[in-house]
Amino acid sequence: MMAAYYEILKIMSDWLVKKGVKRQDAQKYITSLFVALSEDAVVNSKKELKYLVKESQTPKGLNEQGLKLMRSKGVYNSVVKTLNDIHKRLSK
Repeated sequence: MMAAYYEILKIMSDWLVKKGVKRQDAQKYITSLFVALSEDAVVNSKKELKYLVKESQTPKGLNEQGLKLMRSKGVYNSVVKTLNDIHKRLSK
């Protein structure tokens, strides 16, 4: 999933560039954001991840909106399908 992860960072950075942010600044912001999120996940690794999902949202906030939109568009179902397809390939 390494390439998929980097593609997410690339898409987000490219989007910021299209909104007028300099590429170097966009990449630094996005990569720093994801480092911070990963570090927070490690610090809180004793908690079930579903709690981190819940704790990271403010009612009617941007994170709640983003999660709802991505769920409704089937983004996470696509991730599960991808994992299943990779597992199937590895199981041959």
